[in-house]
Amino acid sequence: MGCPLTRFVPLLVLLAAVAACYAQVGELGFTNWDDDQYLAERPQVRTGLSLANARWAFTATHVGNWHPLTTLSHQLDCSLFGLEPRGPHVENALLHFVVCWLLFSFWHRATGQTWRALAVALLFAVHPLHVESVAWVSERKNLLCALFWLLTMHAWLGYASHGGMFRDALVAICCALALLAKPMAVTLPVALMLVDWWPFRHASNLRTALRGKCLLLALAIAAAVMTLLAQARFGAVQTAELVPWNLRAVNAARSYGIYLWQFLWPRELSCMYPLPGGGDESFALDATWLWQGLASLAVVATFTLVLCFKRRALPAAWMGWGWYLVTLLPVIGLVQVGEQAHADRYMYLPMIGLLVAVVWTWNDWLPRWLASAAMRNGINTTLLVALSAGCIWLTRAQVPVWQDSHTLFTHALAVGRQTDAALFNLGLHEDRLGDWDDAEQFYLRSLKLNPRHTRAMNNLGGIELRRNRPAEALAWFDRAVAAGVEHPLLYINRGEALTRLERWPEAVTDLARAVKASPHDVRALHLLGRSRAAVGQLAAALDALNRAVAEGNPTPELLNDRGAVELTLGHTLAAAQDFRAALTAQPENTGILVNLAEVMTRQGNRNAATAMLEKRRDQLPNDSPQRAAIDAAIARLREAK
Repeated sequence: MGCPLTRFVPLLVLLAAVAACYAQVGELGFTNWDDDQYLAERPQVRTGLSLANARWAFTATHVGNWHPLTTLSHQLDCSLFGLEPRGPHVENALLHFVVCWLLFSFWHRATGQTWRALAVALLFAVHPLHVESVAWVSERKNLLCALFWLLTMHAWLGYASHGGMFRDALVAICCALALLAKPMAVTLPVALMLVDWWPFRHASNLRTALRGKCLLLALAIAAAVMTLLAQARFGAVQTAELVPWNLRAVNAARSYGIYLWQFLWPRELSCMYPLPGGGDESFALDATWLWQGLASLAVVATFTLVLCFKRRALPAAWMGWGWYLVTLLPVIGLVQVGEQAHADRYMYLPMIGLLVAVVWTWNDWLPRWLASAAMRNGINTTLLVALSAGCIWLTRAQVPVWQDSHTLFTHALAVGRQTDAALFNLGLHEDRLGDWDDAEQFYLRSLKLNPRHTRAMNNLGGIELRRNRPAEALAWFDRAVAAGVEHPLLYINRGEALTRLERWPEAVTDLARAVKASPHDVRALHLLGRSRAAVGQLAAALDALNRAVAEGNPTPELLNDRGAVELTLGHTLAAAQDFRAALTAQPENTGILVNLAEVMTRQGNRNAATAMLEKRRDQLPNDSPQRAAIDAAIARLREAK
């Protein structure tokens, strides 16, 4: 092969392949499918990398996940790029290239086979199933996990060859970083056992296979426990009543077959593959899924049995097939997280095993009927170029699907994924654009498919609030609460509807519950303070408003409400400061101006207060409601003399 080929040509080939596939990613935007929750709506992330935010990354869960390394990477992105999507998308593509290079270099180091290692890495680089992992900013965790997974394998290669405490520690550190990026790395110790069997041939029995991996297994178990606790607390782990065990078992068997089919024929890919059934009660197994699951089980069992008998004759195929089966286990659906049947992103690491099995088996089989080395090389090169070109064409067509939420979920509906989640996210997209009518229709269609979709109920209530129809909004929030939802946002929204209806005691109950669950939510604290003030709990109201202001960047409305409570309590100096700060931010706000005049009067500055009001009144039209309010305030000041 020669040194130039080994060192430079594979690098350039992989770089060109990734660039050909993902040159468009810099033009993609964020989606409302986790990107908002991972970045824009998370203050501890969007404010960038800092000591306090880094501490939060390790001590809190993020969208139901505990993956601090991934969270740190998002914080770094916000420090470098703000909330602009171009930087994170390009970074994802670069990480994918690095993963491909590490994949090539590992199999080249482990086997000495340059062409085969390059074929594995090249097909991995361009396969359309990986678009979701690269083009979706929220799947940074997949890329980081794969990066440190492969670094662990490189470190293990050094440890297996030379031993030493330093190399052993390096293996453990890289494994821990892979787990901190995404808990799917819990199967990494088993993957190392497989490569110990082939190509290293160090493991002849279970005892030798476990050698040097006990610490890695302990790390994997700890990460699995942390993940299950985080997902359960977030409410993402589905109960057996919602997703029955018979459906989980059939879906697991079916998914192994579906992933194999998508590996061979990656068409009509979607961000969503729903479970069957749903509706009022639970998902339910149907006849189609049952026979698909049984057929898939038969295929998987046949491959497994054949390779068991042929494991010595086809060691690479046995290792690769075992890799595929094992690395998919955490996401195969036996522990059901979310409502997807399977997902493209779950094939990022398992595909490595399939590619190794196919490439090595093909090249071991080819010489049996083709003796000429030149012919073999020609066939291999032609086939690899053809497969890569086809994959690049499909991948380039799939990348623009991730342009924004509209293209993403419209595509999901177009390829037959009529899911409540796709309709809901389309509604969310229209909602954030301010098109409430279209958003409402998407939410209603989502509810028609899934009457349990409480987020759709909550958002329909939010639209009614923005239309200033609090009674209609309250009906939607009540329906969501009746479905058993305990999310703080729902109680905040219902609390706001109750405040607008002046049902203050009920509002206090809801908002106090929301603040208990989310103690740093400014909106919840603000509304709680306003509600407590309305029922006469002034000290408690001031405490809530003070906490809201302490969170930073208080709104003029918040400062005005706190000033009103301070004024009622007789804290005129503090009230005046709040009213002046609020008026500086909103100089046209007549209500704040009237409140400031009131506190100035109590401070003995009646004439100055009256003059301030008269000056503002003279700037307003005669028929203006604000002018009438100022006239009434001036009259009150004069009557109080």
